[in-house]
Parts: sequence; structure tokens; C-alpha cells
Amino acid sequence: MKQDRLIVGISEISKMTGVSTRQLRYWEQKGYIESIADDSAKAREYRLDMVIKVSLIKSELDEGYTLVAAIERVNGKMAIFKQFKHFIIDRVSDVGKQGNKTVFDMGYFDQTEKQRLFAVIDEDGTHFELRDV
Repeated sequence: MKQDRLIVGISEISKMTGVSTRQLRYWEQKGYIESIADDSAKAREYRLDMVIKVSLIKSELDEGYTLVAAIERVNGKMAIFKQFKHFIIDRVSDVGKQGNKTVFDMGYFDQTEKQRLFAVIDEDGTHFELRDV
């Protein structure tokens, strides 16, 4: 599923995050968040990344940061999340269940393509395994 297709209206994002619709409009006016550009008069809509950003901003404000400081902190986190997303898209070639384990195939570990790296999540936590091909 493409993240760009996950769209939330302004009322829903307000309910989900506890940020008023008035505050959301203000943040958008200041350029802190972006709604989906639409020439019609219907209510504002936001993509999933903006829902996450609003939630993070609210969390920073609740921690006592000013709005400007919260935005700076959140923009840094969002940049890291974007890089992490690209890492996952680039490296995870398959995900599956093996018994009670969830296994992420991270691709070839070596240049000779004789070993693959797997991230494994089970009841003991997360660990990595190298497996010969």
C-alpha cells in the first residue's frame, strides 16, 4: 500500500492527535505542516506523514518546548524517519513468518552473494542472523 494514498481529513487528524482544527490551520499557514493541495472548497486533507508530524509536534509541545523549538526538533526527526524509510525500502527484500518468528530478509551481506542477512523478531526480542545461500 502506498503511503501517499493514506489520507486523513482535518477533523480526523484533530481527533487523533488532540490538536484543534484552528491550530492545524495556523500551523499550515506558517508552513509547519502541509495539506493536500486541492482547488475545491472541501475540508483540508493530510497524508500519513503529516499525521505523524502533527503527533510529534504535539508531543514536543506537551513536553514544554516552544512551537519553534518543537518544529525544529520534529523536522530533524522527520528527516531521520525519511532516511529510515528509504533504508527499509532499499534493504528489506522479503518478510515472512517462520513458526513464532517474523523474519526480514535484508539481502546479500557480502559482495560475493554467498550470505544473506536476516533480522529476526521472536519472543526473546530482535536479533540478526547470517545465513549461507
